[in-house]
Amino acid sequence: MRVTAAPARTVVDGGWALTAWPLDRRLSYLPTGADDLEPPYAAADAWPPPHPLSLSANLCDRILVAASYSKPTPSGNGTYFHDPELTDADRQQVLERFQRANEVWWRVEVTRWELGVKRYEVGERHAPHQDLHAGAARRKFAGIVQLSDPADYEGGQLVMHFAEDRAVMPVQRGTLVALPGWTVHEVTPVTAGERWSLCVNAWGSPLR
Repeated sequence: MRVTAAPARTVVDGGWALTAWPLDRRLSYLPTGADDLEPPYAAADAWPPPHPLSLSANLCDRILVAASYSKPTPSGNGTYFHDPELTDADRQQVLERFQRANEVWWRVEVTRWELGVKRYEVGERHAPHQDLHAGAARRKFAGIVQLSDPADYEGGQLVMHFAEDRAVMPVQRGTLVALPGWTVHEVTPVTAGERWSLCVNAWGSPLR
């Protein structure tokens, strides 16, 4: 596995970018900043605390409380709490961060945002998949925010894939991870405790 990690720099334009290089089929983590030239293909980006795009502990708490009022929907890959009842101010805080993340690398057209909270219990996982596929051709951009403290669970890693490489995303509470819909990713099985995350899906016109 040829994956290298670099510490995040506290600039709004980036944290670390997971870049994919198709010619030699490898993933690399690179620090990113305001003076970067047009980037190579970015498979994902992560902004852990204290980056301005990460979420505060208080906002994470409010999202979890809001999810508790939503109807849970069990599935084969965890339990989904649709459209948590966030205040307008909290929802705006979340969406502004993801809009900025989209502007950093991908700049895809987004016409609708969808928020949900996901809970993974022991034994649950989400197998490798792409969010943009034949059944969801308009789901072009996705994001995950780590709501759980990493001490509260084991396993449940958010992993990005490219060719034979894989890279584990940061786990600090409040970390915002953004990725285009075509990036292959998974959540590995939770082996103890519960893992909670905010899931954001961005919809728009089909790619062309």
